[in-house]
Amino acid sequence: MHAAFYLSNQTISIGVIGSGLIGGTFLDQLMTQMEILKKDFKIDLRIRGILNSKAMILSDHGRTLLDGRDHVRERALPADLEKFVAHVQADHFPHAVILDCTSSAELTAQYPAWLERGIHIITPNKKANTGTMEFYRSLRSISRATGRHYLYETTVGAGLPIINTEPDPRDDLSGMDVGRKLVILAREMGLDLELDDVRIESLVPESLRESSLEEFLERLPEHDEAMVDLLSRARDRGEVLRYVGMINPGQQCSVELKSYSQAHAFAGTSGSDNIVAFTTQRYHTQSLIVQGPGAGPEVTAGGVFADLLRLASYLGGSA
Repeated sequence: MHAAFYLSNQTISIGVIGSGLIGGTFLDQLMTQMEILKKDFKIDLRIRGILNSKAMILSDHGRTLLDGRDHVRERALPADLEKFVAHVQADHFPHAVILDCTSSAELTAQYPAWLERGIHIITPNKKANTGTMEFYRSLRSISRATGRHYLYETTVGAGLPIINTEPDPRDDLSGMDVGRKLVILAREMGLDLELDDVRIESLVPESLRESSLEEFLERLPEHDEAMVDLLSRARDRGEVLRYVGMINPGQQCSVELKSYSQAHAFAGTSGSDNIVAFTTQRYHTQSLIVQGPGAGPEVTAGGVFADLLRLASYLGGSA
């Protein structure tokens, strides 16, 4: 009976895991829109819990966590993932969703169990979709079988409609981040691809790959000359350098530094832009281009928020 009453306002119980840059920014964005969504669209979003690696905050009503997070932190409990999940999936709420805003591979191992117990999942965490093909397929299969949604648009292009700024630059320069995005897109295309199958050209000098972060940052300028030489030769040809992931069915997928003419779509990127060019049967003479900010907490959190509104729409909301 409780659930029937809640359905009139499309109430969703939400648990947020990870309260850092992305999770915290998402909560800030939600706070500015929560009342508008409830008043104008009859979508009642309740943050029932916030969890990080050390502590968690639980709420019975789901609004006090946003209205006074600083004050509520004083009543934080020790982190307990099972207790957190059980609280988010309260019987008197018709829908429950967990937002995994971490980069934890261990946490993604819980996704199948969450889907099976009836919880929707939204995440920018790339680790689940770039694990083994068997695990990837199991997530899709369980999602279909249970009717629970697994939304991960932000795993590829942050806020871009294609489906973080890292503390250690090597996470990006190694090519693994681009490689994971490549695997996710390839699997969405129906390709049977493991991360180990992708040929990745690392931009991190081999001598610095195992060093500490401090040593890496201190010694990196020693390798500037080689990179400047590559850039100068590209400029002499009227070209630019771009770090690009390529998916060509029937060929090995790759991540590498490539040179492009000034007229190429990739030449127009700057800063943290992401750009994806789709060449298909319909877009074969001119590629379909999706371009925009592809990093940073604001755009990634915005993408997570968009997935949450998409979930509300799937569940019958009018957003």
